[in-house]
Amino acid sequence: MVYSRLRKIPFLNTAQSVTRLFLNPHISVNEKFECIRFYFTAYGHKRLFATLPRSGYNYSIIMLNIAWDLAQGGTGEYYYNGSVLTSNVLLNTPLDWRTPLGKSAPTTPNSPVIFHTHLPYHHVVNYQKDRMKTAVLVRNLFNQLESFLYHEGYDESSQDKFVNSWQVDWVIDFCNSWGRFLETHRDAILLKYEELVKNPMDTLTKLSDFWELDLPEHCIQDAIKKCTKEEMLKRIPQEERKTNKQVSNRKRDIFSKKNINIIRKKFKKRLKYDFGYTYEL
Repeated sequence: MVYSRLRKIPFLNTAQSVTRLFLNPHISVNEKFECIRFYFTAYGHKRLFATLPRSGYNYSIIMLNIAWDLAQGGTGEYYYNGSVLTSNVLLNTPLDWRTPLGKSAPTTPNSPVIFHTHLPYHHVVNYQKDRMKTAVLVRNLFNQLESFLYHEGYDESSQDKFVNSWQVDWVIDFCNSWGRFLETHRDAILLKYEELVKNPMDTLTKLSDFWELDLPEHCIQDAIKKCTKEEMLKRIPQEERKTNKQVSNRKRDIFSKKNINIIRKKFKKRLKYDFGYTYEL
């Protein structure tokens, strides 16, 4: 697996990315050096949200955006843009070395910036990643993979192909790499999807305090009320609700016994950080 090989060579992604950048004839010299400046400085921003795909990133970040908007005197409204739910205020943006080329979403001017990544630690291409205040959000991997399966375009009938493709190994790499990071970095916290869903107030308050966002309690409470599943579904056209990747009402527990055993064997062989979840054979 490419991901397995690369985790042993953490500098390889950076070298390849920089090489491709400087060989690209469609990027100006000034843009190339601006990308390098961003790689070394991240423009001074120090907040990073590392999350497993399908583990509550969109849910948590839209509530933070809404709470910030309310705290600044805004309406806290959000809408469906044809693919995802988004708010009028954006604090979040991908941590992408191509940011100076407009490869990440613009954040709201003069607001805090929260970088985000779904990548394993060793695939994040930025020199400042070790110096950021990093929150890592994880989920029970069977539930995460089930949601990830639909997100990647598979379904119950094609689950064999999904289980034997790169996705399961990639999720394991995410857990192993960020698990090691959490062990060695003091300025980092671990959060769980299940706790976010059970008590969003507690999780969002932790994030606000950790990132020094200073969000008032009543603004967080109002943001939570605006983002119940029922409220989110109201903003998505009826015909798109079942297929929407952000909020859906899908069938659960779709993995066959055979595939559950395949996944568990992969966990037993390679997963070094289970974050307290149980995956025994």
